[in-house]
Amino acid sequence: MYMASEEIKYRILFIDDEEANLRVFRSTFRWDYEVITAISASVAKDILYAEPIDLIITDQRMPDVTGVEFLEMILPDFPDIPRIIMTGYSDVDSIIEAINRGKIFQYITKPWKKEEIQFIIEKALEESILKKNNKQLITHLQESNGQLSNALGELDNFIYKASHDLMSPITSILGLVNLVKMPAPEDDRLLYVDKIDETAKKMKYFLSHLALVNIVNDKEIEPQKSNFDKLFNQYKSYSNEGFQIKVNVEQNTDCITDEGLLNIAISQIIENALRYTHPHKQGEAEISVAHTSGGIVITITDNGIGIEEEYADQYFNVFFKGDGSEGNGIGLFIAKKVVEKLQGKIWISGQANKGASVKIRLPSRMDQDILGIAKTAII
Repeated sequence: MYMASEEIKYRILFIDDEEANLRVFRSTFRWDYEVITAISASVAKDILYAEPIDLIITDQRMPDVTGVEFLEMILPDFPDIPRIIMTGYSDVDSIIEAINRGKIFQYITKPWKKEEIQFIIEKALEESILKKNNKQLITHLQESNGQLSNALGELDNFIYKASHDLMSPITSILGLVNLVKMPAPEDDRLLYVDKIDETAKKMKYFLSHLALVNIVNDKEIEPQKSNFDKLFNQYKSYSNEGFQIKVNVEQNTDCITDEGLLNIAISQIIENALRYTHPHKQGEAEISVAHTSGGIVITITDNGIGIEEEYADQYFNVFFKGDGSEGNGIGLFIAKKVVEKLQGKIWISGQANKGASVKIRLPSRMDQDILGIAKTAII
């Protein structure tokens, strides 16, 4: 018997203009299926629009419309429900001619036997399940192909922009090396060497972050109860004479998440705050952690050069650069992908020369469905 589960039976809509026939069919199959009856095509149509039906069985001879006409009528709105028609021997020829118009699975001649009709019902349900599964599989494959196509497009874009960002410092280094080889005062030569050193360090920073993208991409999620006091208080060690970090963690802000991945995201945000301090202010940043009804909210606020508010949604795009910025945007890109991998959300706000505020919302406990996922694509 094809049942959705032990508790839920398949729902059959049986249509006949004879009340006695409805009672017989319902009593015959009530233990095997959930039988819904309709005494006319119009009643059956109302039922179809009101509740889910897994199979339709209709009598051919009815006063308002024939069974075939009814099945043709509902076909555009309910194309996937299997349909069976009952008919007398005298109507068999007309049924055979019309069987494709109503997309009828099979016809049954009267009088019917339980064993015969039950075999046909189960075959119809079996074929319907197979079609639904195939349809879902095709939809899934189409979605996967679309995601793969988008991912490949993003990867091409990522590689192009990464190559562009690498080519610029390499060109600068080669030009400076040529200057060093040429006769010049010692002070000039030392200046060229300093420029080469500075440019090489920028390249090292960029390449290390490209490697970090891959690390985040490949890392398996390992959820555990996180010690936020310990995790966030470590950032106080980033403080120095020109930059101070404060930490404020509310009590009872336990969270089941991957602490290692979260640490990567927070590090990128703090690193940005350190890199973009305001030239005329003592650098400051504050990390606050609070428990809300929507999960854990982590806020990192600084008093640096701020952001261009109209571009707030773009700061997490890879290689996005604000006006006058020398950065490449990869740090916030990494932070965003980590947070998304942890089933959270991240956003930024602020104003030019007035600092920025990055907020992260994480679920108090990660969805169990994600625990078995080993890798999550981030490009």
